Amino acid sequence: MTPVNPLTVVLTKFRQWLERRRRLVRAVIVAALLTAGFYGLENLRCRLVLDAAVKAAVEGGVPQKVAGIWSPSLPAGRNLFLSRVVQNRLIVTGEFQRFQWADSPVPVFWGEIQPRSVKIKEKGLWRTVRVDTSPADGRRRDLQAVRDAMARLGWTLPEGSAPAEAVLGGLERFRVELGEWAAEIRKRPDWAVTEEYAAHSQTLGKLLPETQRIFSLRALAAAETGRPAEEVLRDLESAALLGRNVLEPADALNNLIWELLRTRRLNDAEWKQAGELLPDGPKTQLLLKSIYTSDLAEEVWRPREIPAFLGGGGESLMDSVLGTLQPSGWHLLVTAHEVRADLAAKNWLEATDAAWREGKPLPSKPDFRRSWWAWGGAVFPRHEYPFRLGAHLMSCGCQWGSMIQGAMESRLAMAAIGLERFRLRHGVWPETLEAARDFLPGGLRNNPVTGNPFVYKLLPDGGWMIQADGDWSTSWRSALPPA
Repeated sequence: MTPVNPLTVVLTKFRQWLERRRRLVRAVIVAALLTAGFYGLENLRCRLVLDAAVKAAVEGGVPQKVAGIWSPSLPAGRNLFLSRVVQNRLIVTGEFQRFQWADSPVPVFWGEIQPRSVKIKEKGLWRTVRVDTSPADGRRRDLQAVRDAMARLGWTLPEGSAPAEAVLGGLERFRVELGEWAAEIRKRPDWAVTEEYAAHSQTLGKLLPETQRIFSLRALAAAETGRPAEEVLRDLESAALLGRNVLEPADALNNLIWELLRTRRLNDAEWKQAGELLPDGPKTQLLLKSIYTSDLAEEVWRPREIPAFLGGGGESLMDSVLGTLQPSGWHLLVTAHEVRADLAAKNWLEATDAAWREGKPLPSKPDFRRSWWAWGGAVFPRHEYPFRLGAHLMSCGCQWGSMIQGAMESRLAMAAIGLERFRLRHGVWPETLEAARDFLPGGLRNNPVTGNPFVYKLLPDGGWMIQADGDWSTSWRSALPPA
């Protein structure tokens, strides 16, 4: 047996180690090149996807800056938003919190002076009772609940007075502010907020609707207490003018009309004037402005940093790992998706507006899906919630539905005004809507969603009911006899 030279063994093993090392180095280099190529190509692809989305949106007429979306200047030289009406936010900020946690369990938990529901205790158990307006089932606003809310906030209220009188007295704290709003919003028909404040969507989202609600509440309380019709109509008009810039709640003005009909404080001529305040059509342009403001308030579709839940303190370990390993350009795909959503929303809302004007069936929500190519792999599809209003609209369509619901109920309000005007002239309700055609604002209208006539019938209790068929079907009723 030939003896083994130890040096030969060592050299052989060293050569084998060198070969394995060379293979490992080659593998590492190849992997690094492939990884760099993947990340580089992905980042380039994401940038191209975003650029293509932006180009298509610009060509489609989607604005790139907030400037020009809203009114370029206020209707008056003085800035309303720096006045006392904003400083106290009409109970939206500090008093909102005081009211929200005034008691436990919270007797009125809507968080405003006009609660939707309250909790009452019966036989040791708490139950929820609706106290807001509902034309569908004839429920009137419970002004006692509003009075209780004001008292819980520590407002000064007339003692020993009826709920409507107490509410009217409580709203005296806003007499100066509401007077300013009433004067300013009448200085030109196209009143709107300026772009610098339109960017503060959270402020406007609370301030304008709450101001509209308070105008409505004061109009209702004034009608309930027998104040002159001029006061009621002025607050009704103020609520209508502010409503041009308010998306939610979509039924605020319609519900006020229904409540005022129940008070029977206005005559035929006054109801004719009130009917002219109701808009006939969905607020498509307002929704578009809100989308643009929400998506462009700071910069032109500025690519944002990767969300916190995708790397760096994520929702879970898997999210953090995937977020750390993903190409940095993948977050551009989220922006590209939102830009595409803005264009799709614009086309959908413009088609809705055209169909409404032409009396055609309204278009349904377009199929707007996220694709693998547009999202970039397995990370983003795990997080379905859209980041901006345009993407949210194209995801669920809920804002569109609320807008159409409000527009349809506006036609129901017009029909209700026509019925009341007919009653004031003839002492009875008409047998058909056709009989009241001449009293309806704008004439006899159909259900804008289906194109079918509204169903109208007299009720055994002496009132009436108007019903809309199809999607977003609803009904209005009057539980009052004609006498």
